[in-house]
Amino acid sequence: GERMKVRIATIDAPEICQAWGAQARAALQEKLAGQVLSLERLTHDSYGRELIVLSIYFIARILHRRRPAGVNLAWIILVLLLPYVGIIAYMLLGEHTLSRARLVRAAQMEDSRRHWLAQIPTTSYQASSCAVEQTWRSLALQAHAQLGIPPTDAKNLRLLTDTVATWELLAQDIHAAQHSVWFTFYIWQAGGAVDTVAQALMAAAERGVSCHVLLDAMGSKAFWHSPWPQKLRTAGVQVESAFATGLIRSFFQRIDLRMHRKSVVIDGQIAYTGSMNLIDPRTFKQGSGVGEWVDAMLRYEGVAVLAQLGLNVWDWNMEATTSSAMVDLPQLPPYIQQLLSGAAAAAQQDTSP
Repeated sequence: GERMKVRIATIDAPEICQAWGAQARAALQEKLAGQVLSLERLTHDSYGRELIVLSIYFIARILHRRRPAGVNLAWIILVLLLPYVGIIAYMLLGEHTLSRARLVRAAQMEDSRRHWLAQIPTTSYQASSCAVEQTWRSLALQAHAQLGIPPTDAKNLRLLTDTVATWELLAQDIHAAQHSVWFTFYIWQAGGAVDTVAQALMAAAERGVSCHVLLDAMGSKAFWHSPWPQKLRTAGVQVESAFATGLIRSFFQRIDLRMHRKSVVIDGQIAYTGSMNLIDPRTFKQGSGVGEWVDAMLRYEGVAVLAQLGLNVWDWNMEATTSSAMVDLPQLPPYIQQLLSGAAAAAQQDTSP
C-alpha cells in the first residue's frame, strides 16, 4: 500500500541525531510492529517548524543590529509571544531600510562634509572663559567624534514661543538676506502668517538671493498639492521634496522615516531651529479638537550657525533629484575668515620670542 510519513502528537522523544534518539526510534518500531493503526489527522505539523525557523532567523537578525539592549529585547519578546504579528511588524518598522543609491550618495559626500566642518572655528575643550562646560563636555566630544560637528560659539540667542511672531520675525530676516536662505521643514501648511514667509522668500529670490526649500514629501503633502510649489519656483526659489513616498517604494524602504528637521539658515549668519513646523496655529488642524499647537523656536547667530548650514546643504544634496540640482558647500562667510585670521595672528604672537 501507500507509504506515509506521520508525526505522532503528544509524544516527546529525542531527535534521531540526539543522545538516545536511535534507541527511542527502535523502541517505538518494536511496539508498533504488526499492529493495525487508526490515524486521526490533527494538523499538518503541530510544532510549526517553519514558524520556529522563521522566528529564530528574525531573532538572530534583531541581535545582529547594534541597538540598545532594551530595544532588541522588546522586539525579541514580540516575535516570541506573537510570531506572526512580531515578524510582520519588524519587517515594516524594525530596520532603517534606505535605498542603496542614497547610501552611496551619502558616502560620496562624507569627505567633503567633514573637510568643510573642520574649517569651522571650534570652542576649546580646555579650561578657559569660552570653553565647553564640564557638564556638557562628554556630550560635545561624542557629537564631534560621531558626526564631525565641533562645539562652537553662539550669540544673541532668543527663545521664541509665539508662532505668528516668529514667522513675522523670520520674514524680516529674509527681507534683509543678501546671499542665501536655506529652509528644511517637515510640515509647510499654507495660510496665515506662513504666507508672509513665502512672500518674503519669493521677493528674496527675485532680487538674486539663492533660496532653497526642502520639505518632507509626506508631512507637507498639502503643500505639494497646492499652487505654492509652482509659485515659489516661478519666483526663482529652488524647491525639493524629501523622502519621496509611493506604493512601490513602500515595498523596498520604510515610509515612516521622515525629514523632521525644522531649520532655517540665512546668509550663514542667522539660524532658526526648534520644534515649530511652518504652520499658523490659528488655521492649522482646527477641526482636530486639540486647540492650537504650542511649539518653540530658537533664533541665534554666531559660528554655530555654520554647522547648521552644513547640515541643510547636506540634506538638500541627499534629496536633489538631479546632479545639476546639487550644490557645493558654501565658502565660509567673511566674518568667519576674519575670526580665523585673528586667531592665527594671536597664535603667532604667543609663539614669538
